[in-house]
Amino acid sequence: MKTSRPLKTGEEGWQYEYHTISGTGATADSNTIPIQNERPVAIEKRYEAPLIDPLTGEYFGINLVGFVDLVLEDEQGYIIMDFKTASSSSICEMQHELQLTAYSYLLRSIIEQDELRCEIRQLVKTKTPKVNVYRFPTRTDEHYERFFSLIREYFDALDRGVYNYRPSWGCNMCEHYGVCC
Repeated sequence: MKTSRPLKTGEEGWQYEYHTISGTGATADSNTIPIQNERPVAIEKRYEAPLIDPLTGEYFGINLVGFVDLVLEDEQGYIIMDFKTASSSSICEMQHELQLTAYSYLLRSIIEQDELRCEIRQLVKTKTPKVNVYRFPTRTDEHYERFFSLIREYFDALDRGVYNYRPSWGCNMCEHYGVCC
């Protein structure tokens, strides 16, 4: 009787697809296999930095806190990586822009390096397991402008006593659960 065991990277049964995300969507990039030269720097690490708009210098009076799944380093610098699971292959930059921009902001604040690459590695749970690697553009001033614009909108709403409903896994731990939302 054959026993089941986890597959190793590159072993028969795994499929890797590499995608570069541009403003127009994902394109396959089958020429690059970067996994061999990556070195882990941090795994599921908590990062915290003062929330200061890098374009205006405005300080929001609080810290931004985030837990980054993985930070790797290779010959080109640091890679901020997030892991996702799905039953089908699809990633859109827009749905992950805020999270990747927040992580980039945190790491830029701490390691003082502007050129941070962002990736999402998505495990597609199908009969033949597949890992999609999505590479996103380095965060630009436009990414930070949108990110801090949204933060300003939330603070303005809080000042007016308006609590925007944004459900998440943390809602049941909130002191306002069931009251404001």
